[in-house]
Amino acid sequence: MPSTQSTSRVIMIRPACFCFNLETAISNAFQNQQYANASRADHIQQQALIEFNRMVEQLRSHGIYVDVFDDTLSPIKPDAIFPNNWFSTHPDGTIILYPMLGENRRLERRQNLIKTALRFQKNRNGEPNRGPDFSKNLCQVIVDICAQHRIYERYFDLLGQELCTFNKKYTRYFEEIFKDQYKILHTLENVQLQNLVKFYVHLFIGHSISWRVLDCCDLIEELTTPSQQTDYHMIEEQLQPNSATGSSALIVKRVISSFS
Repeated sequence: MPSTQSTSRVIMIRPACFCFNLETAISNAFQNQQYANASRADHIQQQALIEFNRMVEQLRSHGIYVDVFDDTLSPIKPDAIFPNNWFSTHPDGTIILYPMLGENRRLERRQNLIKTALRFQKNRNGEPNRGPDFSKNLCQVIVDICAQHRIYERYFDLLGQELCTFNKKYTRYFEEIFKDQYKILHTLENVQLQNLVKFYVHLFIGHSISWRVLDCCDLIEELTTPSQQTDYHMIEEQLQPNSATGSSALIVKRVISSFS
């Protein structure tokens, strides 16, 4: 007998910047152009909050356990209230993460949300089988989740290296994402920056991506702050013996300086 489509527990994201999403408007028929006016953004956000809080109260009044997570003000994520678009849960404990087309929708992925609210046995990424944009999305999922971890795990860069070995298109995608991340460094927290530094350093050292990608950065050759020096020594210890010498050591320093 098939299982019923019901649950005793749900996740909801309290919106912080709910508004018309220009990035997804072309492919989303539910959005109405009349609400694209920036002057109405505050009113729309307040109305969304009222409806959100009412829904939480309604669900809880019927005995449904509601995990509420607050969206963050930065970076702006107009559709964060819809987490069901980027992951789904299943009766056997599986969680599937799905690629997202809109760049500001990719920012919604929160590993801490899944870890805190759910207990699961399997974790799969949706197969990006609809062209190059979705293959790049897989790389973006890896980078985003890596950045969200409180403690860096080698699993992420090893997975990245395996993808680059499997198909050179992933090398190109990780290099493009490096450039994209560099543009939004000011929106990232310290832990996220440190994780990204370690992730990319391992890709550079493993020859998975070319250090020519560093040409997009404003770089310095020497580390001038205590935090930069600490990051360098931490990464140096994690690398294989003698791998952070000569040109490899220079790569490490240049990545740290560009992400600091």
